[in-house]
Amino acid sequence: MHPEDQAIADAWLVASADLGIHVTTPFQFRTGLGEQVDCILLVHGFGSAAGTVIATLNEPFNEFLEAAKAAGYYASALNPTHYAKYKRATFIDTLRDWAWEGPAQDAPSWYRVS
Repeated sequence: MHPEDQAIADAWLVASADLGIHVTTPFQFRTGLGEQVDCILLVHGFGSAAGTVIATLNEPFNEFLEAAKAAGYYASALNPTHYAKYKRATFIDTLRDWAWEGPAQDAPSWYRVS
């Protein structure tokens, strides 16, 4: 994994522990044609029922976005300038922007209190 991608993954692991969310890093999914798409991570429950996949720096985003949508994921490309270090307020704002799409009772407590 590219060092900037790893920094983003590490920051989301910190966010996972602090915010009580579930992330999987690294993460891969398959397209309808069976091609494997590598991602920095999957943030479960946000953006779509399947979660949000985060693009790597080396992935053409439009192709990544289309593949992710077809597989049922929301997709995002995060700038390492803002996401390589965990900043609670920034990460909460991003998660609120993506919106919780999982079962209401499973939403993190900080998300339900708004």
